[in-house]
Amino acid sequence: MIRPTPSKSMGLRSGAPARNGKGARPKPALAVPPARGSRFRTLCHVAFRHGFYTGNGFRCPDFAVAPTPDTASLMASLGLVFQDEGDGFGVLIDELRVGDLINYLRLARDPECWSRLSFQMFIVNPEFVSISALPIDADPSAANLYACNSGAHGDGADVMLAPGPFFGWKDRQITTDDDFAVPVKVGATRVVVTDISGREVLSEKVEDSVPPLTQVQVDLGGLPLGLYTVTVEEPEPPPPCTRLYNSAPRIPFCFLDLLFTRPRPDMAGIYPVPSLDGPVAPETVGEVHYTLRFAARRTQWQYYVVSQSPDSVLSDLTITGGEVGFVSEPEPVLLPSGQLATLLAADAELPLRQRSPERLRLRGRRRRADGQESEVRIDCLPVAPATPVWPGHGAESGISEMFVYV
Repeated sequence: MIRPTPSKSMGLRSGAPARNGKGARPKPALAVPPARGSRFRTLCHVAFRHGFYTGNGFRCPDFAVAPTPDTASLMASLGLVFQDEGDGFGVLIDELRVGDLINYLRLARDPECWSRLSFQMFIVNPEFVSISALPIDADPSAANLYACNSGAHGDGADVMLAPGPFFGWKDRQITTDDDFAVPVKVGATRVVVTDISGREVLSEKVEDSVPPLTQVQVDLGGLPLGLYTVTVEEPEPPPPCTRLYNSAPRIPFCFLDLLFTRPRPDMAGIYPVPSLDGPVAPETVGEVHYTLRFAARRTQWQYYVVSQSPDSVLSDLTITGGEVGFVSEPEPVLLPSGQLATLLAADAELPLRQRSPERLRLRGRRRRADGQESEVRIDCLPVAPATPVWPGHGAESGISEMFVYV
């Protein structure tokens, strides 16, 4: 029975057993490397790649990964091994237990219940947002990047896990704790929560009350971490909304769902286990390698050129040698230090790189108070650093400032 709370809300409760910190912590999956020559092989693997890391083969070392509590428990029961590799992670399977996995998936097969592995990604590099094509104010406590292999595409060694070529802010989902409010209007009859398969996992009838209820309190505490859809049934229903239930002692930045096999024949995606519609040979299971690729942030490079001789004036300053041009501001810029600087700004944005290919040269003239002139020449200007990056003209762009003393 629904009873209005003092805040005019009601409760949605699940009868599922408590998990995810609500009860006993499940046994973690094995996270040690199998011995050399062992019978383990790759079930699936995810590699992190980033356009910034040109000096590292684009391998991205900026994340630590962990299975969700429910996934850790499932992996332990199936004898799967999790390996965090620093620039990605893998799930290994015992050759002798491939048949057990196939049998488990057949027994658990249900059009409305998709067996999957879920993983949380935590940033270990505080400069990650600065170097990435993400909003500078991206807040992981409000939204996480989300990907599922139902959106994977490509072939061979180039299978992209995210729907597009890069994993970016367009792939975000609003995050929530286990308890959140859903607005309802007069005439609402029911609130329904479904998981990624469309299976109804929570439901409650909305009773009439005086005064009318204005919100429903949804409690996901008994459910696995993951993506859920909330639907309000009313005469003019609002569009369904999705919420990513994703909590941990640290704040995750990304959440990944890896379905074992194709849930429905009409679904796209790439999976480690072939379709269960027919016989599955053990040797056809596994060896699926996904890539999660991040794009580097593009910034406008701005050079502030300052004369170290206070009695001199710089003129005719130009920057050449790069793929973009630089425009000099007509008037000197007053710096916080009280010095005057000539500002030369790029006429287009350049990507941030661990090892930038840009080889920029500065040329100009210096006139002293006594009338003497000399050449200003720097054959290798500094390139934009990873940080700081200031807000630019677009959400994923920025401004990189460099100060040059001549």
